[in-house]
Amino acid sequence: MIKLLCVWLLLSIAVTTLAGAGFTPASGSPVVIAAYRPQAIAIGDLNSDGKPDLAVTSLKCKPELDRRGDCTEESTAGQVSILIGDCTGRFTEFQQGERSPFRVSGDPQAILIADLDGDGLDDIVTAHLGHDKLNILWGDARLNFGWPTQLYVTGAPVALAYGDFDEDGNLDLITADLVGDSVTLLHGQGGRKFDIAQKFKVGNGPKSLAVGDFDHDGHLDIASANSSREASISVLLGDGQGGFTITQIALGTVPSAIVTADFNRDGNLDLATTNLGSDVVILLLGNGNGTFTAPQVFPAGTDPLTLAPIDLKGDGILDLAVVNGSRDQVTLLVNDGAGDFQRWKSLTTGDVPLALAVGDLNCDGYSDIAVANSASDDLTIWLQE
Repeated sequence: MIKLLCVWLLLSIAVTTLAGAGFTPASGSPVVIAAYRPQAIAIGDLNSDGKPDLAVTSLKCKPELDRRGDCTEESTAGQVSILIGDCTGRFTEFQQGERSPFRVSGDPQAILIADLDGDGLDDIVTAHLGHDKLNILWGDARLNFGWPTQLYVTGAPVALAYGDFDEDGNLDLITADLVGDSVTLLHGQGGRKFDIAQKFKVGNGPKSLAVGDFDHDGHLDIASANSSREASISVLLGDGQGGFTITQIALGTVPSAIVTADFNRDGNLDLATTNLGSDVVILLLGNGNGTFTAPQVFPAGTDPLTLAPIDLKGDGILDLAVVNGSRDQVTLLVNDGAGDFQRWKSLTTGDVPLALAVGDLNCDGYSDIAVANSASDDLTIWLQE
């Protein structure tokens, strides 16, 4: 009884601390984009002005907003929209020339931003579920993205991540292959070259990836959320040479997305997943040796699709922002510092939000939230006060 009272007091203190905090919509939010059905979103500095920008993948162009003059109702090419930030939380879609939004392969389901070729400029990578390929738009700080480099990855790549998994000084790419039940590693060769090394078999229907050093051996590891029959997480412990030892963790409920962070501040990376069928977030605390404790379950609102760590109190304790797709909202879960989460509040989004990105969008030192809304073809920007 005393233990339960202490837990209640801790959670009450956390919520009280948050009472003075909050979120406000950014000026210009929602931001309409010149493409239909945005699917994924990422934050980076795409014009190298020191201010955060956004990149968004969408399924097709919008004829009524077409600046190239070649968009039709039958167009099937995917799009990447670039939105330039001004450090106030306001974003304006890049409209110089006739190439924005930029054309990529069809069915773009994931996006990441990283300096892949080591030139100090952010590049964009998209994964194309229905076309078995990746597209890379190489950055030049002037947003003069040429025709993308295409890398072929069989098995329906649906998620992306990066890191130097073979420790040769070049960034590598990894994909979660939904149909292939695999993780594919593409070795960076320096410059703008990648080799497909091999596929690593994981659980059924991997749909999301998280990267970190789970066992404190100095080598990057991978976790995949497997969204099909077996309802599991695969943990791939890296050897620093591009090889992995793979174990499975059964969840009992199907995960749709996965992230990693140190949620209980013990120095070990933990894992958190969203789980659509049961409307929960599942937390697995890391033991520091590549193994994890038994899953803990926390309510996360209806239809939690994906999630991201976020510091809601400015105290260094990582909380969670969860996208609730059918409810048109983002649910914020407060962490008591020991990995115990309580639902705090919900933020309204546009219609059918599918993805979010967390970062300091107005340059005030606090984490903000950008959400891609598939049915309303826009972005919702919430700024933390």
